[in-house]
Amino acid sequence: MSSISLQDWAPYRALSEAWGAGAPRLRASGLTGGARALVVRALLGGQERPTLVLASGLVEVQRWAGDLRFFGARVLELIPPPPRVWRGGRHRESEGEHALVCDRLLAGEPAIVVSTPAGLTSPLRSPDAFRARTFRLGVGDRLDRELLLEELAGAGYERVDTVAEVGDWSVRGGILDVFSPACPSPARIELFGDEIESIRLFDPTSQRSTTTLEEIRILPLAEGAGEANLLAYLPADAAVVLDDPGLLDAPPDDAPAAEPLGELLGDRRRLELVILGAVAGRAGEKAAPTSRGSSVPSTSSSPAGSRRERVYGWSPAIRPRPSACVGSCASTAGKRFRSRRSGARSRSA
Repeated sequence: MSSISLQDWAPYRALSEAWGAGAPRLRASGLTGGARALVVRALLGGQERPTLVLASGLVEVQRWAGDLRFFGARVLELIPPPPRVWRGGRHRESEGEHALVCDRLLAGEPAIVVSTPAGLTSPLRSPDAFRARTFRLGVGDRLDRELLLEELAGAGYERVDTVAEVGDWSVRGGILDVFSPACPSPARIELFGDEIESIRLFDPTSQRSTTTLEEIRILPLAEGAGEANLLAYLPADAAVVLDDPGLLDAPPDDAPAAEPLGELLGDRRRLELVILGAVAGRAGEKAAPTSRGSSVPSTSSSPAGSRRERVYGWSPAIRPRPSACVGSCASTAGKRFRSRRSGARSRSA
C-alpha cells in the first residue's frame, strides 16, 4: 500500500502555499480532533520563530499540547495562574512555569506556546526586567551574602525554614538552599567563607543530594506588577493560531473588562481554525450537502474575503475523498496517541 502525506491533499497544498507566501489572515474549516494539530505542526515545521496557539480553555490547552507533542513539536504551555484565594501564600507553581516560558522565549527557542486568552494577558515582568533579575551562581564564585539575599528578594523568592517549592530559599550558616524554576529540584549551595564550594540538587523530601552542578541560573518569578504580558516575549512576526475565531469577538469570560482579543493581537499574522457551523452562521450562506447528509458551507461565499482572509475547507463539498482521509488519518493518530498514554498508565500502575 502506497504511503499518503498531507501534500497529497489539494486543500492542504493550497493552505500551505498561501501560508508560505505570507498571507496575513487564513481560515481553515473542517478540521477536527487531532487533524488540527497535525496541520498546524506541518505548516510550522520549518519555522525558526515561536508561534502562539490560543485555545478556549485549560482542557483544550492540554489537548493541543498533547497532540502537538505527539506530532513532534516543541511545546510550551502557559496557563493563567489560579485565583489567589485558592493559591494561598506559597503555591506559586504557575509563576515558576511562566518564568520558564519567558526564559526559553528570550533565548529564541522556536517553540509553539499554547495558552488561553486569560493566560495571554497574565501580568509578567517586562523582558528587560526579567533579564535584569536573572543571574547565575557558579562553583568558585565569591559572593556578597547580603547582596545575594537582596537579589533573591527582588526576584520574588520567599525565605522559609525548609525549601520545598519553587521560589523558596533558606540559609543556615554556610549553606544556602534555593529552588529556581530553571532546576528540576532545589539546589544546595555550600559556601567556604564567601566562596561557593559546591552546588548540588537535592530531594526536598529526603534531603539527599541527587546531582552535582557547576552552576545554576536563578530565574525571577515571572509575575510582576503588570508591566507586560506574553506578547512582549514573542517576536512581532510570530504567528497566532486560533482554536476558535469566536475568541476574537469578546473579552475573556473571567475578565470582562479586559481588552478584546482581536484588538490585543492587532495585525499579527493569524490562522483561524473555523468550526463548520460557525462559518455557515457568519456567512449566512446555504450549506452544501455532503455524502453523509450533513451540511458543509462553501468557501466561495464566505464574507471573510472582505478582511483579506482566505478560507480553506476540508469537506466533501470541496474534495470528497481527501477530506475523508484527513479526518480519519488524524482521528486514528489521536486515538493511537491516547491509547499509548493509556497503556503507559496501565504499565506504571
